[in-house]
Amino acid sequence: MSKAPEIDEAPEEQNPFFLREDGSATRTDRFRARWLLGAVGLAAISGIVYELLLATTASFLLGDSVREWSLTIGVYLAAMGLGSYATRYVRDESLLRSLIALEVSVALIGGFSTMILLSTFAWVEPIFRPTFFLIVGIVGMLVGLEIPLLTRALKPYGDLKSTLSEVFGLDYGGALIASVVYPLFLYPLLGVVRTALAVSLVNILGALMILRASQTRTKGSTTAIVTAILILGAGLAVSSLATERIDAAVYAPERVAYQDRSPYQRITLTRRPSGSTQLYLNGHLQFSTSDEARYHEPLVHGSVALLGREPEQVLILGGGDGIAIRELLHYDSVRSIRLVDLDPQVVALARSHPMLTNVNQGAFDDPRVEVRHEDALGFLRQDDHLYDLILVDLPDPSTPGLARLYTRQFYARVKDRLRQDGLFTTQAGSPYHATAAFWCIAESVEDAGLEVRPFHANVPSFGEWGFVAAAQRSLPDASTLTLLHQGSFLTESELAAMFRFPSDMQRPQSTEAHTLLHPQLPALFNEGWRRSR
Repeated sequence: MSKAPEIDEAPEEQNPFFLREDGSATRTDRFRARWLLGAVGLAAISGIVYELLLATTASFLLGDSVREWSLTIGVYLAAMGLGSYATRYVRDESLLRSLIALEVSVALIGGFSTMILLSTFAWVEPIFRPTFFLIVGIVGMLVGLEIPLLTRALKPYGDLKSTLSEVFGLDYGGALIASVVYPLFLYPLLGVVRTALAVSLVNILGALMILRASQTRTKGSTTAIVTAILILGAGLAVSSLATERIDAAVYAPERVAYQDRSPYQRITLTRRPSGSTQLYLNGHLQFSTSDEARYHEPLVHGSVALLGREPEQVLILGGGDGIAIRELLHYDSVRSIRLVDLDPQVVALARSHPMLTNVNQGAFDDPRVEVRHEDALGFLRQDDHLYDLILVDLPDPSTPGLARLYTRQFYARVKDRLRQDGLFTTQAGSPYHATAAFWCIAESVEDAGLEVRPFHANVPSFGEWGFVAAAQRSLPDASTLTLLHQGSFLTESELAAMFRFPSDMQRPQSTEAHTLLHPQLPALFNEGWRRSR
């Protein structure tokens, strides 16, 4: 019987990685090693993306980004360490089959991880936290098994020094690719559910590479890979429907009328059985038409009353829904309103969607309105205009990224853009639920060299809500204020009451400013709301 022709076994001495212990290397060796090295790179990319996805999901659902990211990364890395330790129990003779089974397991568990977590939060929220750490631990442990086992699989094809340099170079390079691709492309375009499922296919590709490098093809490995592809493909096919069902459960009894994702946030419009409209950004309520007047009328008309005259030049930082513009347009004196909002998709929605144009009354169509899509702090650094009135209508300072827009340094920039007799007001959260955070904001404004005048109003959707007005001059006493425009909620009697704080909302004795060097505000804000729940 004739012998089958063998692959060219000529040694390749130029690359020490492909040398056997006796100094020889074959084309077959090079072939197998390259497929295994490809699997190393893919494992590195998927492992980092899963870590980022899990941390993003926790911070999105629970709010405290520093705490959730820190806990997620800590548990994930510890689980990876356990996985690395467990590799000692994998036998060499079953190494490649074990690696294929591992990649399939990572793909299935990691791929469905965020869908499981969102479903748990929607339907059985009390067990979300233990479920979250269980999934983080399992995914982290499986990821921790990958690189050590792949390194062992590469051992026959090079000396230890060359093997480790190749593996760790690919590992760190894959981590860089993942850390760039995830925030710029995957998360903004696909969201957490579809990103997890899409990245799981990277693990399947890694399993196929390992199978290609294997000397023996087992029916079991091939069947496992094909089955995983079918399951993950089905998951991708139903991911949009599944997300809709989860959202319906999260927002119930409200009905989700519109949902989309911008590069910056998830945007959701809902309709309640009562007929009111709600806007959510990243799951956090921005307003409800049932009581938005209780927020926007104090913000705008309370500020104008403190200003003491109708404004001409107005700057709004945030406020992409256009409702503050609606209130400002009641003043005939207004010559220009410049709105600076980072997310063009929110403003585009407020310009065009009937559920929002009905609320803001088409405010963006007024020729006096100019919109700029920039970061608020970056805008203030470049702008050279002076304004009579500046309104800061930004999301709550629950994360470091948002809290930098509540620092003393930020308010110093705002001060530079005020006319000498001008006034600015920032929303400042709840003086009842997050008392320390509210007064920290007031202290930060004051520390920027401004005289402050805090006030508050009851907004049923949020509870007691507060604002901090400030100017470079002495502000009038609340009892002397005149309301220049009376709204549906704000009247003269309500105006005077807004500046009185009951005993349970009084300023704490020791209050420090929130600064870039002392960033305490997110912790104060989140801790206040945790205690009040």
